[in-house]
This record gives sequence, C-alpha cells and structure tokens, in this order.
Amino acid sequence: MRERMRETPQECRARVERQCRDVGMIDPALIAQHVEHGCREKPEWQALQEQAGMALNQYRAHHGGVALFRAYRLHRKAMALWRRDATEQAIEVSAGQRDQAGRGANWYTVGDLFSLQQSQILSDLDDVIVDLDNVISNEWDSVEQLPALTAALRIWRTTSPAVIRGIETKWRTELAMIDHYRGMSESRIFRSERSMLMQVAQQLGISYQTTRRHWIAFLKANPIQTKWTLEVTKFARMRRPSKRDFDRVARELQIADEPSAETLDRSHLKEVQPSQIEPAKKARKRPVKSTWARDMPLSKRSKNGSR
Repeated sequence: MRERMRETPQECRARVERQCRDVGMIDPALIAQHVEHGCREKPEWQALQEQAGMALNQYRAHHGGVALFRAYRLHRKAMALWRRDATEQAIEVSAGQRDQAGRGANWYTVGDLFSLQQSQILSDLDDVIVDLDNVISNEWDSVEQLPALTAALRIWRTTSPAVIRGIETKWRTELAMIDHYRGMSESRIFRSERSMLMQVAQQLGISYQTTRRHWIAFLKANPIQTKWTLEVTKFARMRRPSKRDFDRVARELQIADEPSAETLDRSHLKEVQPSQIEPAKKARKRPVKSTWARDMPLSKRSKNGSR
C-alpha cells in the first residue's frame, strides 16, 4: 500500500493495465474496471483476509488454538464484506466467464483465494473438533474435564513472546550446528559434538542442555541429516592425527629447540694464542715383521742360510 501511495495516478493506471494485458485480458471495459479498482485504497475485506492468513501461519508455527480461532473469525468477516462489494462481484463474474472461455487458466480470482483459505482453516479445525468429540464422548470427572477441554481447544498453546523466542532459538541452534558440521566436512579436522554444542551455547547465550535438546530433537526428526553428520564425523576421524604423530612432532620441536655445539658459551675456556699451539707429533710406524722366511720351505732355508 505504501508503494501505491508513492506512485502517481498515471503510473498506477499504467501498471494495472499492464498486469491485465499480461494475464490475457482483452475487454477494454473490464480493463478500465480493473484500473479503477486497482488504483484505489486497499478495501477493508482485503486487509481482513491478509490478517486471517497471518493468524493461520501463526497457528501452524506455534500450534496455538487462539490464533486458529482468530483466523477463522477474520476469514468469515472478510468474506462477508467481499460479497457485499458490487464491484468485486462484477469482476468475479467476468473473471469466471474468461476462465470458462479457456483463457487465464493460471489466474486465481479473489473467490478462488477465499476458497483456498477456507479449506486450509477448516482442515486445521478438523483436528480440534475430533479432540472435542473425544472429550465429550468420554466420561470425565469435573476436575479432569476442564484440563481435557483446554488441551482439546489448544488454549494454552498460544503465540506468546516466550514461545516465539524459543522457536527462534531452536532454529538458530540447528543452523549453527549445521554450519559447524559443514566446516568440519570442508577442513576434515575432527571436532567432537560436545565442543560444537558448547560453542553454539556460548554464542547464543543459552545453556548447554538446551542446545543439546534442540539438536537431538532435530536429528530425530530428520534421519537424512543424522546420516550426513555421521558421514562427516567418519571422514574427519580418518584424517585425525594419532598419538604417534603428536609424539613425533614433539620430538622434532624439542630437537629444534636444543642449542647446537657452535652456540654454546665458551667464555669459561682459556684463550690460547696460535703461537702456543704445539704441532702434532708425527706418529711412528711400527715395523712390520716379514713372514717370507716362515713361509719358505726348509730346503730353501738351508740354502739361504748357507749363503
């Protein structure tokens, strides 16, 4: 509605004419009727219809019976006001004739939208009616009948701010844990589920037990996500370093930190001048005894000895 208030009447007429021609509308009188209706302010029945849709979404998000009853009441009031609008009824008849002629099969009229919303509200009300029938058909004590009726009408399950904050916290917990598992899948660095839950709890400002409860409920409701987290953990564990690797790295760091012989402090040694260094004595060779006489035969020894 704010966008319509910012645009000029000429722009509004051009926009509505373009929308009418896009859906296959040919009759100039019908186009002019749509232009006149589309450029005016939002009617009351349309505002009530939108409020009914919002209340229905609140009920489906939080299961509050009060929101469902409010959606039904607003829907009935909006439909009654729409049926009293002569211009809207004329447009509805023209749109119905156009659909019967085979044009605009994907175009939903206002009546179609009302029928769709009504079927959604009534389908949700069926569960409430079934629970009420069960309560009425059974014999209850006066003390137990009131809580049973309250549960059947879903009165206490309202869309309170606390419920909304709880659901938002649950969604944020699920998204944060999925991001942590995605990071572990990309880096292949193993992280325990407890460490990730504690980090998420610290980020969101909630307790570890609440974070763990939300995550376990999410895994139970989504078996495919459970399988994915197990696969990510499995492949990350395959790349996890063992104790032997840690010991090897520690030894290498220890060896690297030890000082070498050249870096030792030599200040306690006495300084020696080069002239005071005595030359190294040449080692004498030990005489090697010859073994030629021992290996010589006796006959030759005598001859050599006679010489």
